[in-house]
Amino acid sequence: MSPTTWQKYGKLLRSLQKAIQGPEALNVETLAAATILYQTGGLLSYEQHEPSRMQQERGIVTLTRERGLPNPDDPLDAMLAFENRVIIETLSLRSPKDTEFYYTGPWIQTMERVVENVLGEPGRTDKMGALTAKYNPRVVGWIKNLRQIRPSAASCNEMASTMKEELYRCLSALEARFPDYWTSLQEEFGDITEIADPEFFLGKRYHVENAMTFHCLTDAFMFQLLVPRMIAVLQRTYKEPPDIRLESRYRQICVRYWMFIPFLKTQDPIKLNAMPALFALTLEAATSEEISHIIDAVQYIDGFRHKLGHTKEQVAKSLIGAAKIVLMFEDEMEKELLQQCSATLSGDI
Repeated sequence: MSPTTWQKYGKLLRSLQKAIQGPEALNVETLAAATILYQTGGLLSYEQHEPSRMQQERGIVTLTRERGLPNPDDPLDAMLAFENRVIIETLSLRSPKDTEFYYTGPWIQTMERVVENVLGEPGRTDKMGALTAKYNPRVVGWIKNLRQIRPSAASCNEMASTMKEELYRCLSALEARFPDYWTSLQEEFGDITEIADPEFFLGKRYHVENAMTFHCLTDAFMFQLLVPRMIAVLQRTYKEPPDIRLESRYRQICVRYWMFIPFLKTQDPIKLNAMPALFALTLEAATSEEISHIIDAVQYIDGFRHKLGHTKEQVAKSLIGAAKIVLMFEDEMEKELLQQCSATLSGDI
């Protein structure tokens, strides 16, 4: 990134800081500027200093809290609330007190209207989008539940049972809607075609006409990877037998996601910097050979880590660590995955 570009970006940040300190701090336009600059910073460089991004995230959360409830009927206000959900929900894992406001009754009800109004705009309505938007706020709650259940399983039976039922309902709804959603995206943006490829480790891959088709599938894939792993963690916690159908379905979704790897390697990695997290959720289904190919893909997408001297084994360790933060799986599972990766990748650079 050229020095001139960063100078202009820095100037915009300073202008935003002045606005935040002035009488226009709580205007919707100020929040819009903060949101755009945050997103622009992520696109300009995936090497952006992490503390700087965290500071911007906290700033967006503070502005959101101080402004109060968004207006679901105002297009700009609603879209900003919709776009910033992930920032607020993610921050709640690191700093629950800063985001307590977001989980109060008025905010929950207002955000339900925001989601309905945004997804209800012409061209944005789809059952899968509405479903993932419905469950997105629950992800943080599920993660918090796992953090509570894992060390205190005996006293959390009811919570675990309720959570598992909700996870199965979510997964069932996703499975039912995924085929139609896949078809509708192809009709809107372009085909995804399965083609034979003897040189690719799966022997087949997807040809993607339009990158938008793939990107629109991201949330649907994320839930179908995340939910089965959460169910599996609960089952292992309570020493229940694994759900064979669940594991088979999970493996199928992993394979379908891996089939996009050749396509992803043709894309600008800066625009793919959210993808490694999804690959982390596929590691439990991967064979030793598949792990090596997954890490290859992650090194392309998250390439600056490799440029800094990280080996494949180190990248794998980072992925497993990220997955454990979300899934709260057992130390034994972490050790097993690390050993499998180490045996497969040892000596690779």
